[in-house]
Amino acid sequence: MSKEKDKVEVSPKVEEVSPIEEMAQEKENASEPVPGVPKARIRYSIQEPLENQEPLKVVQLKNELAFKNSLIKFQNEISLKNSVIKSQEETLANERKTHQKLQVDFEHLALEHQSALKKLNNFEKQPSLIKENELLIQKEQMKRKKLENDLQKAKDQIDTLGNLKSDYSKIESELAQKDQKLSEALEAQKRLEVQNNELKNQNQNHHFALEKNQLESKAQVADLLNRIYEDYPDHATLSEARKTIEISKEMQENSAKEAKAQLDAAKTEAQEIIEAAQKQATKIQLERQNQLQVLNEKITDYTEQLRKISLVVDPIVNNN
Repeated sequence: MSKEKDKVEVSPKVEEVSPIEEMAQEKENASEPVPGVPKARIRYSIQEPLENQEPLKVVQLKNELAFKNSLIKFQNEISLKNSVIKSQEETLANERKTHQKLQVDFEHLALEHQSALKKLNNFEKQPSLIKENELLIQKEQMKRKKLENDLQKAKDQIDTLGNLKSDYSKIESELAQKDQKLSEALEAQKRLEVQNNELKNQNQNHHFALEKNQLESKAQVADLLNRIYEDYPDHATLSEARKTIEISKEMQENSAKEAKAQLDAAKTEAQEIIEAAQKQATKIQLERQNQLQVLNEKITDYTEQLRKISLVVDPIVNNN
């Protein structure tokens, strides 16, 4: 909108005496001895008759009436001017509202124009967009085929995993059996160790008994020699006695050797039993460790296949 519309039209100025000036003039006239008559004239016409002059109170009333009339006239003029100003302000406000509405309409039209331009540009770009969409559709179809193949592979892998699970269960049962056998072997080893300790104690007791018997035999031989010397002083009888003693010594030595051989055989047998039990336990432990290693490898393979299946299946599930 132009600035000329915002200006308030003012009526042309009329030269007239303002009511305030009239009131001041009337007050000045009221202060004179005779209203409307200058003081100089009164000074030189004192001797004129008073019959031609109006009373002072009447003059004052006339002056007040004239003042009130002037005031009413002034108030009416002010009211008229205020109404004119108010009307012009209302007109200006309406014009401003109209201007704002036109401005809003202009902005709305500008937005519609921009939207129309964008639509036009998009319409011009539609052929290229159609080609891009066709390429995207082809890519999506290729992705879908790939996902279908991956899904089929995943199903095959799931079947393989089912077989792995059954193998895993079998290995677990075998491990449980091996653990049972290992526990039995360890218990047998403990029993053999107890038997070995008992054999050691028996051997030690037998050794002590053998030493005791040897000492007793030596004492008996010495006693027998003393008796022989006492009872058979002749040489022939002494020789026979010596032979008898030697025969008894040989018999004692043979019995000691036989006892020692039996003890050594018992020791050897116990040691062989312990070594066999230890070898069996070691063999079972090695088999268990090997089976555990194989099981861990299968579990690792199983976990890796599950991860691959999740990578394939999760996008399919999310897309569906």
